[in-house]
Amino acid sequence: MKKILILLILLMFNYSCVSTAEGNTIKKNVARIDAKYKMLENKVNNDQNKVKRKLRRVDVKLLEMNKILKEAKKLLHHNNADFGQDMVQMDIRLKKAEGKNEEILFKFEQLEKKFKELKERLKDVDVNIAMNNSKTQAVKSNSVAKDNKNTKNINPSSSDYKKLNNPIALFKLGYAYIDGKKYKSMEHKDRMNKSIEIFNFLIKKFPKHNKANSARYWVTQAYYSSGQYEKAYRVMSKFLAKYPKSRHISQILFQMANSLKNLGLKKDSKTLFKTLIKLYPRSGYSKKAKSIIKNL
Repeated sequence: MKKILILLILLMFNYSCVSTAEGNTIKKNVARIDAKYKMLENKVNNDQNKVKRKLRRVDVKLLEMNKILKEAKKLLHHNNADFGQDMVQMDIRLKKAEGKNEEILFKFEQLEKKFKELKERLKDVDVNIAMNNSKTQAVKSNSVAKDNKNTKNINPSSSDYKKLNNPIALFKLGYAYIDGKKYKSMEHKDRMNKSIEIFNFLIKKFPKHNKANSARYWVTQAYYSSGQYEKAYRVMSKFLAKYPKSRHISQILFQMANSLKNLGLKKDSKTLFKTLIKLYPRSGYSKKAKSIIKNL
């Protein structure tokens, strides 16, 4: 701009030195230059204004973006806090669940350990029973003679059960002797022996049938009910090994202990009664066991 002013001064100074025609030409040139300068100045101003407006719009957008970012940060912080709290609660629940699992595993291990101890004790009892056999041989001989005498009253047609090829029909027939309604004329022990015979036939012929499982249980009850305590103890011991999770375990343990008591093995009987009480403290059989122990 200073250059333009200097040029104008020089032109004005030289104006007096030139002719009128040349002066007019110069004036026109100066006017054009001045007009171009103004146009250029206006354009620059307009561009500056446009830039300022754009900058203002950019500033507005930046402010809006900052506001959105702040809100996003707040939301993220809140979500992180909630997530962290949820994670803490989940961790607490997991720890509780792990604690319960460990407690269950511990109890299961203890129960398994007790069951193994029970098996060892049962082995010792087997030895004691074998030693006791010599003392009870005379009694057994008399009992066998009586049994042979009483078996004459058994219906001979009852052997037809071997022709049955249906495990359910066999089970019903065996249980009918347990129930006794159809065989009231038979002695109790004879009925039990007949039911044992039929149940054993069922077990041998259909070992995997569910009625065979029930038959094994009723064999134990038939021996026990008829006072054949040594055999009852032995079949119950096998039942216990085969069905360690049966719902009849507490009953079987009680009857095994009571069988030992009736065989004169009071020490072993007392040990087994205590094992029953320890394993199944809430069972009704444990209450019976406690009252029996007092008198042993």
